[in-house]
Amino acid sequence: MIITGREESRICERIEYYEKLFGKGNYFLEIEEHPDKPMQAKINEMVITLSKKYGYEYVGTNNAYYLTPDDADVQDMMSAVADGRSLDDPDRRTLL
Repeated sequence: MIITGREESRICERIEYYEKLFGKGNYFLEIEEHPDKPMQAKINEMVITLSKKYGYEYVGTNNAYYLTPDDADVQDMMSAVADGRSLDDPDRRTLL
């Protein structure tokens, strides 16, 4: 809703819907650090602003795809299979 430029009141309505659904203290807004996603900084800024203004809770997160560096190759193979790509495809997504 932030990306599409919805009004603050509409965003808050949606947040309050989920807070009611899951219970206060069981629903958090999310901020992440993704420099490759141009809108992420704007989203994070708005989440923090709304949290300060209305008392919503937020949490910093990030994706974790494997536990140890030894698992990186297996994760890379699983990602290629899921995308229907071969390991030698130069255009496939990879974390390596």
